[in-house]
Amino acid sequence: METPKNSARVAEVVRFWLGSVFAAAKMRLLLVIVAGRYGSIGKAGISYTEQEFDYAVRIGKPVIGFYHRDLSTLPGAKLQPGDDARIKLAAFAKKVKERLCRAWSTPEDLGL
Repeated sequence: METPKNSARVAEVVRFWLGSVFAAAKMRLLLVIVAGRYGSIGKAGISYTEQEFDYAVRIGKPVIGFYHRDLSTLPGAKLQPGDDARIKLAAFAKKVKERLCRAWSTPEDLGL
Protein backbone atom coordinates (compact mmCIF):
# COMPACT_ATOMS: atom_id res chain seq x y z
CA MET A 1 0.00 0.00 0.00
CA GLU A 2 1.37 3.36 -0.95
CA THR A 3 -0.07 6.45 0.71
CA PRO A 4 0.84 10.13 0.23
CA LYS A 5 3.60 11.16 2.62
CA ASN A 6 1.78 14.36 3.59
CA SER A 7 -1.13 12.59 5.26
CA ALA A 8 -1.08 13.35 8.99
CA ARG A 9 -3.44 10.50 9.82
CA VAL A 10 -1.95 7.67 7.79
CA ALA A 11 -1.54 5.22 10.68
CA GLU A 12 -5.11 5.88 11.78
CA VAL A 13 -6.33 5.44 8.21
CA VAL A 14 -4.43 2.15 7.87
CA ARG A 15 -5.95 0.83 11.11
CA PHE A 16 -9.43 2.03 10.10
CA TRP A 17 -9.14 0.61 6.60
CA LEU A 18 -7.88 -2.76 7.77
CA GLY A 19 -10.39 -2.90 10.61
CA SER A 20 -13.21 -2.06 8.22
CA VAL A 21 -12.04 -4.55 5.61
CA PHE A 22 -11.48 -7.35 8.12
CA ALA A 23 -14.77 -6.69 9.92
CA ALA A 24 -17.13 -5.67 7.12
CA ALA A 25 -15.78 -7.75 4.26
CA LYS A 26 -14.79 -10.58 6.59
CA MET A 27 -11.39 -10.62 4.98
CA ARG A 28 -9.71 -13.79 6.04
CA LEU A 29 -6.05 -12.95 5.56
CA LEU A 30 -3.47 -10.41 4.47
CA LEU A 31 -1.30 -11.17 1.46
CA VAL A 32 1.99 -9.26 1.37
CA ILE A 33 4.51 -9.24 -1.48
CA VAL A 34 8.02 -8.02 -0.71
CA ALA A 35 10.39 -7.10 -3.52
CA GLY A 36 13.03 -4.42 -3.97
CA ARG A 37 11.32 -1.37 -2.45
CA TYR A 38 10.41 -0.75 1.17
CA GLY A 39 7.80 1.89 0.40
CA SER A 40 6.78 5.22 1.86
CA ILE A 41 7.72 5.63 5.50
CA GLY A 42 5.18 7.01 7.94
CA LYS A 43 5.61 8.94 11.18
CA ALA A 44 6.15 5.69 13.06
CA GLY A 45 9.37 5.25 11.07
CA ILE A 46 8.15 2.18 9.20
CA SER A 47 6.45 1.77 5.84
CA TYR A 48 2.68 1.77 5.50
CA THR A 49 2.89 -1.78 4.16
CA GLU A 50 4.75 -2.88 7.28
CA GLN A 51 2.15 -1.08 9.41
CA GLU A 52 -0.58 -3.07 7.63
CA PHE A 53 1.38 -6.26 8.22
CA ASP A 54 1.93 -5.52 11.91
CA TYR A 55 -1.72 -4.58 12.41
CA ALA A 56 -2.96 -7.77 10.75
CA VAL A 57 -0.63 -9.83 12.95
CA ARG A 58 -1.67 -7.90 16.07
CA ILE A 59 -5.39 -8.53 15.49
CA GLY A 60 -4.75 -12.18 14.74
CA LYS A 61 -5.34 -12.28 10.99
CA PRO A 62 -3.40 -14.89 9.05
CA VAL A 63 -0.68 -13.46 6.84
CA ILE A 64 0.71 -15.05 3.69
CA GLY A 65 3.93 -13.53 2.43
CA PHE A 66 5.93 -13.67 -0.76
CA TYR A 67 9.51 -12.40 -0.74
CA HIS A 68 11.68 -11.90 -3.81
CA ARG A 69 14.12 -14.76 -4.26
CA ASP A 70 17.06 -12.65 -5.49
CA LEU A 71 16.92 -8.85 -5.38
CA SER A 72 20.14 -8.61 -7.39
CA THR A 73 18.19 -9.72 -10.47
CA LEU A 74 15.85 -6.71 -10.29
CA PRO A 75 16.57 -3.64 -12.44
CA GLY A 76 18.03 -0.69 -10.53
CA ALA A 77 14.80 1.33 -10.83
CA LYS A 78 12.99 -1.37 -8.87
CA LEU A 79 15.47 -1.33 -5.99
CA GLN A 80 15.25 0.77 -2.86
CA PRO A 81 17.62 3.74 -2.85
CA GLY A 82 19.34 4.64 0.40
CA ASP A 83 21.00 2.45 2.99
CA ASP A 84 18.50 3.16 5.79
CA ALA A 85 15.52 2.08 3.71
CA ARG A 86 17.38 -1.00 2.44
CA ILE A 87 18.09 -2.01 6.04
CA LYS A 88 14.39 -1.55 6.88
CA LEU A 89 13.44 -3.58 3.80
CA ALA A 90 15.74 -6.43 4.86
CA ALA A 91 14.30 -6.38 8.39
CA PHE A 92 10.74 -6.39 7.04
CA ALA A 93 11.54 -9.27 4.66
CA LYS A 94 12.96 -11.19 7.62
CA LYS A 95 9.75 -10.54 9.56
CA VAL A 96 7.66 -11.79 6.63
CA LYS A 97 9.84 -14.91 6.35
CA GLU A 98 8.98 -15.80 9.97
CA ARG A 99 5.38 -16.42 8.89
CA LEU A 100 3.81 -18.57 6.19
CA CYS A 101 5.66 -17.47 3.08
CA ARG A 102 7.27 -18.44 -0.18
CA ALA A 103 10.02 -17.06 -2.40
CA TRP A 104 9.18 -15.67 -5.83
CA SER A 105 11.02 -14.30 -8.85
CA THR A 106 8.42 -14.44 -11.65
CA PRO A 107 4.72 -13.54 -11.74
CA GLU A 108 3.94 -17.24 -12.10
CA ASP A 109 5.65 -17.89 -8.75
CA LEU A 110 3.00 -15.73 -7.07
CA GLY A 111 0.25 -18.19 -7.96
CA LEU A 112 -1.19 -20.08 -5.05
